[in-house]
Amino acid sequence: TETRVAADAMLVLYFAVRIQDDIVDDNADRLGAYLQQTLTAEALADLAIEGEIFDEDFFLYHEDTDLCWRSHVLGWRVYYEPRARAVHARGWQREGRFLVPAHVRRHSFKNHYLQLIKNESLAGFFLRLPLLLAWEALRLGHALVRDRAILGGYRDAARLSGRALRKRRLLQARRSRATRHPM
Repeated sequence: TETRVAADAMLVLYFAVRIQDDIVDDNADRLGAYLQQTLTAEALADLAIEGEIFDEDFFLYHEDTDLCWRSHVLGWRVYYEPRARAVHARGWQREGRFLVPAHVRRHSFKNHYLQLIKNESLAGFFLRLPLLLAWEALRLGHALVRDRAILGGYRDAARLSGRALRKRRLLQARRSRATRHPM
């Protein structure tokens, strides 16, 4: 039987592939080699919403987690290989946070909300509501006390929420068709 897989490992992270169940085992080296050989345009097209593999409303940050979440919603399996290594220059280390331009930090803040709107199920939202409320209180506190420049991310998320809801409806309509692929 066919299993849908999205591999969560830097360069492979952005691609979804189809592999046979017998290939997915504890042998990560075999899996990685197979993934590299089987990336297909058809698989990526399956994850696209309105022709976008990466949501263009995101601009920066969270587009990879949005794609993985969408993969899961559409019935793909998302695997993480902890032994995979990649070099990624990041500006988000604690000591370098404010070296990242304010508009970039604001995009990251906004994208958190866009991916929740697009991907979180109603049941998942209510199940995680206590944790989500605590997390959002911390995010707001951080924005008010340490980084007021990201407060505009709330406005930006609200402005784009209609588009995110439209993409959610498209995704949910496709979700019902994806249920034939067991998770």
